[in-house]
Amino acid sequence: MFGLFSSKKNIVEAEQEQWLLTQSAWLDAHVGFPNTPVPLVTPTDGFFTRPPSDGHKRAQHVFHEVKQLMGMQDWDCILREQEEDIDPHVDELLVVQNFPQSPLGTFRVESAEEFRIVITYNPANLSNTHALIATFAHELSHYLLACCDAERTCDIAEEEFLTDLLAIKCGFGLFLANAKFNFNQFNDGLTQGWRSSSSGYLTEHEIIFALMVFLHQNGHDVEGAKPYLKSHLYSLLKSADRGYRRK
Repeated sequence: MFGLFSSKKNIVEAEQEQWLLTQSAWLDAHVGFPNTPVPLVTPTDGFFTRPPSDGHKRAQHVFHEVKQLMGMQDWDCILREQEEDIDPHVDELLVVQNFPQSPLGTFRVESAEEFRIVITYNPANLSNTHALIATFAHELSHYLLACCDAERTCDIAEEEFLTDLLAIKCGFGLFLANAKFNFNQFNDGLTQGWRSSSSGYLTEHEIIFALMVFLHQNGHDVEGAKPYLKSHLYSLLKSADRGYRRK
């Protein structure tokens, strides 16, 4: 959203911090949070049960549990699987680089008259449960915002960033942070190497700053996030916390 940061006082510059705090206050005023204080959702048995092994039933299971955690279990919504990404392999030795990938998820109002909501997910993400949870939290946050008639105080171009922020305020910051950037080895039998993927709209630093604010607002100990965050993200969280406390 805002690029890289150079602030020595915190992990985000003053402009980013002001935007995040202002929009967080707007969300507090205009979007209902049924569970107050909002729990920090963790990848544990206290929040999730084991989903089916694969397929659409797996996605439905995870989607239902995310809806429950967001207090939206009774909200009508259709979950659909997107078409699979096109295989970038032309043959055993040729792979198309920078091939366009389908989005991790989408939200749309399919029928304005009936207000029929459709959320989709990328089936390539089924094996990554954490990223799937982050995707569903983001798309369901779109649903929450679609039902909010209050005038926005951010630009329309910043709506996706506001949606990420809302997902964090609903307790899913750990999942958004961990899913933001992945770099891993792959071997599909024909080709092997390394690949990267990214999800969400706020930057890694902005997500961590927003997570830190969420923890303070809801009475959670920053140390409690340590077992569930990638090590470099927890280091960022501690830096954000120190900068926040100095003010």
